[in-house]
Amino acid sequence: MKIAIPVTDKTDESKVSSNFGRAPYFLIFDSKTNTKNYILNDSVNSPSGAGVRRHRFLQMPVQMFLLHLAWEKMHLL
Repeated sequence: MKIAIPVTDKTDESKVSSNFGRAPYFLIFDSKTNTKNYILNDSVNSPSGAGVRRHRFLQMPVQMFLLHLAWEKMHLL
């Protein structure tokens, strides 16, 4: 399964970004191969419509999106 996570940096220590459309990078984690791929968010500094531009990203073969609030709740479990 491929999981997309909006992150603040291209490192293993990166934090989950609190803003999906303005996240500097997206981490794509493939649980089958245990590999990571970072994708630059070209809309991060856009004056408006960053979330709308993510439609291109949403068309990628990703089965799950992990967002900031979900991440916070997972840490509480």
